[in-house]
Amino acid sequence: MGFPKRSKDRVNSEPGKARRINVWFAIAAAFVLSASTFFALAGIYDPRPPPAPSTNAYYPTTIDSVRSNGNANNTGGAEAGNGSSSNYLARSLPVSLSIPSIGVTSNLSLLGLNADGTVQVPNSWTEAGWYQFGPTPGQQGSAVILGHVDSVSGPAVFYELGSLVPGDIVQVSLADGTVVQFRVSYLASYVKSAFPARLVYGNTNGSTLNLVTCGGSFDSSTHQYLSNTVVYTTFFSSAKLAS
Repeated sequence: MGFPKRSKDRVNSEPGKARRINVWFAIAAAFVLSASTFFALAGIYDPRPPPAPSTNAYYPTTIDSVRSNGNANNTGGAEAGNGSSSNYLARSLPVSLSIPSIGVTSNLSLLGLNADGTVQVPNSWTEAGWYQFGPTPGQQGSAVILGHVDSVSGPAVFYELGSLVPGDIVQVSLADGTVVQFRVSYLASYVKSAFPARLVYGNTNGSTLNLVTCGGSFDSSTHQYLSNTVVYTTFFSSAKLAS
């Protein structure tokens, strides 16, 4: 239903009513600004569009330090074994991720490097990505999967990642039909300026999978979180699905 049109004389004849309307507009505007400020400070989302996913939102350090530690372009070892011995799974691209305890299921995109040597981040808020220059899950070394925590429209794929606890299971399905399970060991939070690239991406004696997202305080001036949350997991089991 529309409002009736009012003549100029009618508006001028009701100055008190006009003032009341202006007051209500001012109150409504103040409420909108207060709500936006609350959500921005709460770190739920920023009312402005988020930064492009290709920006250096996760890693202030380049991958060169990881390469020097011998983990990049890992091609893996022998056919199936367990992640705690010298035998590991054959290299096979990860295609999907499942974390039952927090209700996460996601296909996995492939992530590489930006022109400045930093690690790419997923183009989708709802899909995680695997860093393709490291080992695949189940090979020796640290496989790494990244995902966003939230977006301008609300929670993203790794919104609940920080609520994982030691013992929770993370499951990755590989292109060759193998399903690999990892068990959460511990969680850590790092300020981005001190992100431990070698620890997260570096070589290990076993088979591990590290999950990374943003966390900590939110800087509304840069539209970025100031820290990263990392979930460290270790190989638990693997099984090949019947074809």
